[in-house]
Amino acid sequence: MNPKYFLSLMAVLPLLISPACPPPLKFAGITLDPPSLVFSPQLIDPSGAASNSQTVAITNSGSGTLSISDITASGQFSQSNNCPTSMTAHTSCTMQVMFAPNAVGSVNGAVTITSNALAKRIAVVGLSGVGLPPISFQPGSLDFGSIAVGTSSSAQSVTLTNNLATTLTISHIGVSGGYTQTSNCSSVSAGQSCQINVKFSPSLDGAIVGALSIISDASPDAQPVGLNGTGLGSSVASPASLSPASLDFGNREAGTTSNAKSVTVTNTGSSPLSVTKVDLSSGYQIGTDTCSGSSLPAGDTCSISVKFSPVADLATVDYPGALTIDSNPSAAQVVGLAGTAVPPISALPSAVDFGTVFTDPSGTPLNPPPPQKLTLTNNHNSGENTSVASSGHFDLSNNSCPQTLASGAHCVADVAFTSAYTAGPNLGGVTLASSSGGFLNPTTVNLRACATAVSISPPSFNFGAGTPGASSEPGTFTITNGSGKDLNVSHVSLTGTNSGDFAISNNTCTSPLTSGSTCTLDVVDTPAASGARSAALDLTDDGDCSPQQAALKSGSGTGPFTIYLSINDATASGEIISTPAGIECSSGNCSGKFPAGTKVTLEGSPASAFQIAWSGACSGGSSCSFTMDSDKQVTATLNRNPELLVTIAGTGSGSVTSIPGGINCSSPVTADSICVADFAAGVNITLTAKTGTNSRFDGWTGGGCSGTGTCSFVSNSDQTITAMFTSTAPDFVVSPSPLTPGSVAPGQSATSTVTVSSANGLNAAVNLTCSVTPTLNLAPTCALSPNSVTVTAGGSGAATLTVSTTAPSVANRSAASRSFFFAFWMLMGGIALLRGPKPTMLHGRKVRWMFAGGALLIAMAMESACGGGSPVKPLPHGGTPAGVYTVMITGTAGNKPHSATTNLTVE
Repeated sequence: MNPKYFLSLMAVLPLLISPACPPPLKFAGITLDPPSLVFSPQLIDPSGAASNSQTVAITNSGSGTLSISDITASGQFSQSNNCPTSMTAHTSCTMQVMFAPNAVGSVNGAVTITSNALAKRIAVVGLSGVGLPPISFQPGSLDFGSIAVGTSSSAQSVTLTNNLATTLTISHIGVSGGYTQTSNCSSVSAGQSCQINVKFSPSLDGAIVGALSIISDASPDAQPVGLNGTGLGSSVASPASLSPASLDFGNREAGTTSNAKSVTVTNTGSSPLSVTKVDLSSGYQIGTDTCSGSSLPAGDTCSISVKFSPVADLATVDYPGALTIDSNPSAAQVVGLAGTAVPPISALPSAVDFGTVFTDPSGTPLNPPPPQKLTLTNNHNSGENTSVASSGHFDLSNNSCPQTLASGAHCVADVAFTSAYTAGPNLGGVTLASSSGGFLNPTTVNLRACATAVSISPPSFNFGAGTPGASSEPGTFTITNGSGKDLNVSHVSLTGTNSGDFAISNNTCTSPLTSGSTCTLDVVDTPAASGARSAALDLTDDGDCSPQQAALKSGSGTGPFTIYLSINDATASGEIISTPAGIECSSGNCSGKFPAGTKVTLEGSPASAFQIAWSGACSGGSSCSFTMDSDKQVTATLNRNPELLVTIAGTGSGSVTSIPGGINCSSPVTADSICVADFAAGVNITLTAKTGTNSRFDGWTGGGCSGTGTCSFVSNSDQTITAMFTSTAPDFVVSPSPLTPGSVAPGQSATSTVTVSSANGLNAAVNLTCSVTPTLNLAPTCALSPNSVTVTAGGSGAATLTVSTTAPSVANRSAASRSFFFAFWMLMGGIALLRGPKPTMLHGRKVRWMFAGGALLIAMAMESACGGGSPVKPLPHGGTPAGVYTVMITGTAGNKPHSATTNLTVE
């Protein structure tokens, strides 16, 4: 054969073989780098300018093809990408993410990537940023406290910052109420700040509200700064009486004007009253005014109506303010104003933080946070077609919002943190879009949760009312590291308002805390004063969601208080329940809240199943009780009660009962038989045996019992006791000898002598049958000769058992003969190829030789490549299969059968 044709065949052969063998399974994976993005504070810009983009690399980290079906950014975030719909293994693409806020304050969101990745079909890039107004104030409000009438407070400063990229020109700075201001703010360069100093000079006794506001060339313009103070002391009695004392306009869509609300001015004096000036804070306007410039006779009234008109494209923003009315004779009178600028569709709450979600090592939440309800309101002046969507690892449910939400109407939806999260912080948002559009559409409800397998339990502890100067019993906090890696604890501290009241009395949390281990912190409360006290226990580490934090409370006996129960299943499992209801716990940690002063009893259920060792706030036997005057920590260690097992053996029948009740075991055992029972430790138990028909009781064995009387003992450990009963009725026994030979090749036979013996004086014929298991095809067969034996009292009879097997046929070739078979036909295939034609002779018989030989070689190679070269088991027609077979011989006299077995091995 020409060598080049042989080489060509060898090159093609693997291609012909490989389709016959299944390829290895391949799965797609997805990796995001980085997994989250934080954007620098970004100016709110109705012209639509967005932040600089940030890049995320998307990599197929699996061995199969990654199919991306969707990439979506939420809310005020957008994305573009160069990712194909299909990505081969270990290839990457990039995504550019931008932030264009339309709301003041923090904005959360997510890019959600849907694919066929095995572990992350929904992959999430968490997004966060801050929307800046063109002009910001720090602080956002001033409180001057109480100042004597006729005096002035010290100045407090407000820092005005120009967030624009151009110079800010300020044309007016105003204050309302009893406040004054001085400043150097008239022209502020881009990114620069100036100071406004405010003083409070009350002329009236009581609370006085006001506002600091500016007029500038920024668009949108600035929100006001709230001013609060209280005048103390006598003031000149004013004949001007204002009603009401305040106006609250509630929520108003930014850029729209509310209906007017009226203030009535009454002259309570005896002479005419002149209204000389009416002044309003920024965001409000006068509707009608019958007071300004008028002289109001004694007892007469006039009115001023006010409308709320928040700046367009600036939400969500509060507008504190005042309506100031100067009159003669009188000091300035003030009516407080309040309103909030909101987008067309708003939600309450505007942000949901699910807090820290503790998980087990596999990532399953231990106590999943419950869904939170969102109330959506249409603030627009007409009906809105709305859409509500969640992003990130958060789901919406129970959405009651209709397709069109009427003006002023509400609807609700639930938002939940899903179990398909990532470890660490999880960010997302609920996007509320409306048909009216505009810059303030859509609205985002910020969502956040943090998932970690490093937990602190309990999450809070209330030490109760306490006594100032007296120390409490410690509260124990357990830190569990289920993260799968060592946890490095860097700091343990007490923080918060009254952190000095609390002290760490014991700390076993050393670093590193290995995976799967726990440590404890004991905290003692020594209140420095009466009244509500609070602090926090912080454990700072390198795990997700650090610091781990638990809340500390004391100083109040009003409750409700919490029982934190931990169950230790030492040698038993069971349930702990409380009276009154509130705790029903079968394993691990659980808790329940109870009103202050409640007497709570904890006990095991069923009480007979186990013993309880209490620790913590509990002590006692099967149950414990205490009064709820603080949070309580209880550990219940469950130990199984001693178990008594009664068995009935022998040829006879009978029953066994116990005192105290629990055992009622009979032979033969039925569904009504109770042969196992738990008895509390230390209980005296007496067992009594009762014989059945044609039976006698031969005595006890096991558990220290003996004799044929009653059996008494103390329950202090597991016991197994057997009651022996012997039949006294005429009977027989079937006894086969071992098969000879005990091991045969297929086609051979073996025999056994089966002896039938009389017992208790039986005189009868015993019929004999046999069977072989397992019941395979070509399994051994059996026969008895004779198949009936007559026995007399005290005598016996015999029969011969023959077990036959089937010899193998030619088709059942051995591995050696099969190898010869393959070798022969491989040789024939090679000869056929060698006899094949030359390149110019591709016709006739030699062509058929070549094809036949090639087909044989390919078939043989495919058989070998896919595992065909290994020895095969006998074919179904290949004789009795090798194995161990059980032969059962059954004798029957009347309606009483007895059986015995013997074994045969087929090689």
